[in-house]
Amino acid sequence: MLNSSGIIDFVSEKIYLIFKNIIVFKEIVPLAVLRPISGSTAMAIGIEIMKKVGVDSEIGKVAACIMGASETTIYVIAVYGSKLKNKNIKPAMFIGLLADFICIISCIVALKIGII
Repeated sequence: MLNSSGIIDFVSEKIYLIFKNIIVFKEIVPLAVLRPISGSTAMAIGIEIMKKVGVDSEIGKVAACIMGASETTIYVIAVYGSKLKNKNIKPAMFIGLLADFICIISCIVALKIGII
C-alpha cells in the first residue's frame, strides 16, 4: 500500500538528498527507512532489491548486510516498553535508531573496503 501510493519513494528521495554523500546507493534508502519500523516490509523491499539488481551486486550485498545486522527498533521498543510499563522510551528510541544508522553506514563502509 505504501509503495503503491508513492509515499515510500517520496520519503526515500528526500532522505537520499540529505544523506547522498554518505548513502551512495539510492536503492537501499527505502530498506534503510523501513527496517527499523517493520521487519516484514523491509523483507519485501529487500527481496525486491535482490530481484532487481541481483544478490551478488554491490547494492544486493549492502541490502543483505542491512537486513542481517539491523533490528526492527521501533517494534522492539514498543513491545518491551509496554511489557515493562516504561513510559520514558525516548532514550531507548534515540539509541536504537542511532545504532540502526551506524549499522547502515557500517555496511556501506564494509562494502567499500572489501569486507563484504
